[in-house]
This record gives sequence, C-alpha cells and structure tokens, in this order.
Amino acid sequence: MESTGFRNSGAVEEIGSSIQYDYAKDDFIGRGAFGIVYKAKVRKALLRFRTPSEPDFVAVKVMHVAINSGIAADQENWMTAVKRMRQLPGLKHKHIVRYHKVSITQTSGGVTVKLAMDYHKGDLASFLREAKENTTLLNNWRKVIPFAEDLAQGLQFLHQNGIIHGDLKPENILLSVSQNGSEKLVIGDLDDLVQMKESATCSADISQLRGTLRYMSPEMLRKFSQQEAERPGRKTDIWSLGCIILEMAESYARVPKKQLVKDGNIVDAGSALANYQYASLIIDGYIPSVSDDIEHNLARLIRQCVDASSANRLSAGELLKKCYVMDFFVYD
Repeated sequence: MESTGFRNSGAVEEIGSSIQYDYAKDDFIGRGAFGIVYKAKVRKALLRFRTPSEPDFVAVKVMHVAINSGIAADQENWMTAVKRMRQLPGLKHKHIVRYHKVSITQTSGGVTVKLAMDYHKGDLASFLREAKENTTLLNNWRKVIPFAEDLAQGLQFLHQNGIIHGDLKPENILLSVSQNGSEKLVIGDLDDLVQMKESATCSADISQLRGTLRYMSPEMLRKFSQQEAERPGRKTDIWSLGCIILEMAESYARVPKKQLVKDGNIVDAGSALANYQYASLIIDGYIPSVSDDIEHNLARLIRQCVDASSANRLSAGELLKKCYVMDFFVYD
C-alpha cells in the first residue's frame, strides 16, 4: 500500500534501537482509543549488546490501524500518522518519553504498529488523586513550580521541533522517580492517533471525548465540533498545560472548585456538567476560574496560559522563564 510506504503485504519496517522484547497477554497495562499497552521484558540474550541507556523493561503499545484504500483522505491521514511515528525514536529529551523502537507491519487492510518506549509505573493523574487524600504528597505547594518547569521544558522541545502534542492531560504525563527519590514529569503519548487526524475526520460528537476535552483549548474544541476556527497550534498545548498546572495547584490548596468564568459570571464545571455543555461554554469564551486561595504569582501564571485568545497566551519558552523566576527569586 503506497500510503504506508510499503510495497508488499507483510513487510516490516523497524526504526530506532535494535532491542528485542517479549510480552504476553498477562502483561497488559492499559487500553487506549487506538491501542493496547503491555509491559515487555528486553530479551536477556541481548543484554550484553545493550548500551547503558537501554532498559530492562519497556512499555509496548500495539495498534492495528485499518485504512480504507478507497478513500484518499483516509490514506493521506494515516500516511501522515505513520510518518510521524517513524520520527519518534529521534526525539530525545529528559522530559519527553523515550521511544526506543518503532515497528510497522503492513497488512492487507492497513498497518500494525508496535511502539517500544520507556516504562513508567505511574502518571500525574494517579499522583493527583492520591494527593487529594494524602497531605504528605503535596505538603509543599512549591513542588508545583518544578513540575510546571518539567512540562514547559518538554513542550518547548516539542515546539522547537515542529510538534504540537494536541492532547496534554494528566493521564498522558508520566511520573518518573529516580533511585534517590527525586521526581520529574515526562510528557507521553506523542503517538496518540487522535491528535494526528485532520479536522475533516474529527468526530462532531464531542460528548464522546470524555475527560480529554476538559483540557482542550477553545480552538481545539471548535475543531472537533467542525466549526470554523483557527488552526490549533502551539498555544493549544499551552492552554492544556495551564489547566494541568491549575489542577496541581488546586490539589495542594484543597480547592478543587472546577468552575468556569466569563465577564464575572461563574458556572460550576464539576462532574455534573455534561461534556458537551462544558465544551459549549469554553467555545463561548468561558475560561477556568483560578481560586483566590492559590498563591497570586502562580495564579497569574495560570491565567496567562488559559486566556480565551490564543494570541494572549504565553509561549513555552516564556512560561519556562517565568517558572525559573518564581522558583529562584519569588519563593526563596
């Protein structure tokens, strides 16, 4: 199939490391919209050939993508997706999940993709859930700033390499803990096929996007609603990051109010508000409300990320500089 770059069915293309791994159905970790993730062990027979950076375990995402050969737009969309996945092993940054190997196999109806990446035990979503119940996890709210720095560094790297993540949320951010106990955040799910689709293929039923849209920018929600809108870009990721920083701050301050505000009007945006209602409010110009209980410097930073106008939002580089200033000067 020409759209995948293969000539013969069954052909296999491998990009990145030469590591080999094994996994079974019992090694299941999780399931996403397009794939299943397993914990895989790197084959011991090859350990002596490994470089120091190669791990003992990897997480392997397996995706089976059907391609309708009769629809040119479908072929073009997936061709773009596969092209991007070929680039993943070349992205190396301490706050971006490491993709060790990409294996692509052409089948009669599409492609099967296997992505071997760093294995992490936890994510930010789980950490925040625990933080709400355990006061020792976020007993010093200044931890929010270093975490924000981690994410801003990762985003700056992606944006400098021409990559828009498009689906930043706590579930896609991994928590890495070193041997000495230090923690850092790592941006994951760069392979999410939802974010690779063109707007023409995005579902108009935004109510089916579940929790994802709670971190989506107004322009991204308009795209999924098939409304006329600006093309989502780098500032789309900044909105999502602002929502994530706000959630971290709320977890520490114990003020998960989940409210939206516009021109002084406040709406409860908790779980009782349906997804399509939430999306409609954001599209209409509402933005996340930042509680007065959050420290004012941090609150100002968040507001500069979740501005309804993308032009008014910070860039990743600007956000990173402000985090540095807050970390070294404001809170010393």
